[in-house]
Amino acid sequence: MDSSGVANFSSTQQYTFDTTLLGANVAGDVTDFPVLIRISNSIRSSLQGDYDDIRFSDRDQRTWLPFEIEQGASGELYAWVLVPQVDGNSNSDYIVLHYNDTVNGSVPNGENPSRLWADYAGVWHFDEGTDGTAYDSSAYQNHAQQISSSVSTNSDKLIGHGRNFQSLDRLQVPYTPALNVDNRAFTIEAWVKEDLVLSLVFNTPSTWMSRGSGNYSWELEGKSGLLALITPPSLTITESTFNDTNLSFNGGGFILAGSTWLHVTLVVDPAVGVRIYGDGAQIGGTGTYRNSEDGSAFLMGGTNGEQQMDEIRYGRFAADANRVRLSYQNQRSSGNLVSPKF
Repeated sequence: MDSSGVANFSSTQQYTFDTTLLGANVAGDVTDFPVLIRISNSIRSSLQGDYDDIRFSDRDQRTWLPFEIEQGASGELYAWVLVPQVDGNSNSDYIVLHYNDTVNGSVPNGENPSRLWADYAGVWHFDEGTDGTAYDSSAYQNHAQQISSSVSTNSDKLIGHGRNFQSLDRLQVPYTPALNVDNRAFTIEAWVKEDLVLSLVFNTPSTWMSRGSGNYSWELEGKSGLLALITPPSLTITESTFNDTNLSFNGGGFILAGSTWLHVTLVVDPAVGVRIYGDGAQIGGTGTYRNSEDGSAFLMGGTNGEQQMDEIRYGRFAADANRVRLSYQNQRSSGNLVSPKF
């Protein structure tokens, strides 16, 4: 504990994790996991305006946990908390929120995003609430610069704010050594919501995220549309380097499916190849690995963009299936991992 110990806070709230079949349904333990906590309005209203009077501890209530606060468009309060281990197939694991300092102004701000996101080359919450630069919460400060058109805040918020990519809208993260994946594992994670287009043919694919060019590149693309109101909209992910894999899965439903938030994860591991996940489930992959590093920038958005995106992450590790599923179940609005939910 630092100088702002437990005794300096007058209130607590326990947040329990349920990874059993009735909860997030995650069988294995996941270590060093950034859990999203949605803080209730009643707790938020009791806090100082700068939210300094917040801390999170592990269940022992002796160890402060690194965290970061994110605010929504209508004042919603979110906290990302680094939990040492979320137990698999359990409903007894928990952390504790300590809040409302006993003497107003007596504790300093406790956020530590650099420690929270230590395993990431970049984490973009898009919580600026406007267009322009998207700021990176990791220690690397790989801020995404707006390089074409106006990547405005999105109208349909998922977690806090987000960004709306249309046509050639793009954000660019200039190359730094933190982005280097030369024979190294990495994980790309994002929430994407495509605009629904009613068409007799499928839409031209829109680029979501990419790095590199030619044989040293990877790209995530999506397309959704309706084929004579019979074929459901589908999500297609294409990465051009790794054995030319083209994968797709049904977005679910019909007319409204094209406007549903989808959680997308790309995992590249030199030891085992490529895996692609949609909404926490693996939808394809290949055992072939090819080095895609060419020193290029990381791009968000691109050609034919018609989508909203939120919570983009560039991890310097290969996420396993338990971690991917836990991330999806934790962040989706109707997830059953954390109790209370709000």
